[in-house]
Amino acid sequence: MADRVSRTARLASAARAGGPLDLLGGGRFFRARAAEVERQLRQIRAGGTEQFVLLGAGLDAHAGAALKGARVFEVDRPTTLAHKAAVGLATYQPWDLERAGWADALGERGLAADQPCCVLLEGVAMYLSTTAIEQLAGEFAGLASGSLLLVTTPADRLARWAMGLVAGALGERFANDLSPAELCSLLTRAGLVDVASARVADAGPLPVAEVLVTAHVP
Repeated sequence: MADRVSRTARLASAARAGGPLDLLGGGRFFRARAAEVERQLRQIRAGGTEQFVLLGAGLDAHAGAALKGARVFEVDRPTTLAHKAAVGLATYQPWDLERAGWADALGERGLAADQPCCVLLEGVAMYLSTTAIEQLAGEFAGLASGSLLLVTTPADRLARWAMGLVAGALGERFANDLSPAELCSLLTRAGLVDVASARVADAGPLPVAEVLVTAHVP
């Protein structure tokens, strides 16, 4: 996975703030995704979940800002986290998500193994190899019963193609070609339950849309 101090990470942050991308609907897309993620996180927090893990957290702080009072762990490349560590709003764990072991590393940093947590991958899954996603799903399945996984991913092949063009123009590339249905099947094979997907964001006239895939540890 490319270092998330990247052009795409900066693009997402800039788009949420408005600007030229709004002319193409890009700003609306990123703001809609962020709003739905924040709504989901607040709802999960209100339901009693105390631990949240942001995998590939990037430069943005909007997800963490929705979780005030909770225990938040952010996992990403060291150069990304170095930009955020001074703020001190979370426990920061440097990690390359192409490698297994992030869950054990967080356990050493205070993630309670006997308590459910919510794990979020927002705008990250398409930059991970299929093998890395399989490893990630397997590690997540080993967390406490009731833990919830949230993953945003392109809604269809057309959206994946359009988003891939933008990423490619910025020097990034997608590392897998999983459709939402294929991602759901992968999570089910990992032993997760209540696997589902729902459309959460689109970019108006552009063929760009994402879905939110959810899954639980039984």
